[in-house]
Amino acid sequence: MYLPFCGIAISNAQLFAASRKEYDRSRALLEVVNDLFEEQTDLEKIVRKIMHRAQTLLKCERCSVQLLEDIESPVHFTRFAPLPLT
Repeated sequence: MYLPFCGIAISNAQLFAASRKEYDRSRALLEVVNDLFEEQTDLEKIVRKIMHRAQTLLKCERCSVQLLEDIESPVHFTRFAPLPLT
C-alpha cells in the first residue's frame, strides 16, 4: 500500500536533485558571463576566473587551459596554467 507513495517520493527526490544541479550550472554560467563583462582588459584574469568557476562547479582538484597560438598552425599550445584547489 505504501509502495506507490515511496515510488513517488523517490521520483520527486530525483527530480529535485536534477533541477538543483541544473540551477547550479546555470548560476555558474551566469557568474562566468558576469566576470567576462567586469574584466575585459586582461585575458589572463578572465581565463583564471573562468577556470576557478569551472573547478568549483566540477569539484575537481586541478584545472588547466591550453590556448592555441594560431588557428591555422598545427596543434601548438602556448599556455598551460594549472589552478590548485582553493
